[in-house]
Amino acid sequence: MSNCLRMKPVESDNLVSVGYDESSQVLIIEFNKKRLYRYEKVPESLYVDLMKAKSKGAFFNMYIRGKFKDKEITEESLKKFQTD
Repeated sequence: MSNCLRMKPVESDNLVSVGYDESSQVLIIEFNKKRLYRYEKVPESLYVDLMKAKSKGAFFNMYIRGKFKDKEITEESLKKFQTD
């Protein structure tokens, strides 16, 4: 994943911003409460549909949560990523 992944702010009660890296098919979601999660092997079409969804939280719950390998991104892992 490149260091220049851009997070896009979204209008949602639960999601704050979303980023996607096409080459690695990694989806990053920032939730309210400042928690970041990474989802692996997410097809680009699903990211596009998420960004178009009227309710991004409902879309996330229906099509992403529990369906892809995920990991919380902590401050420690972010620091490591930024220095790699």
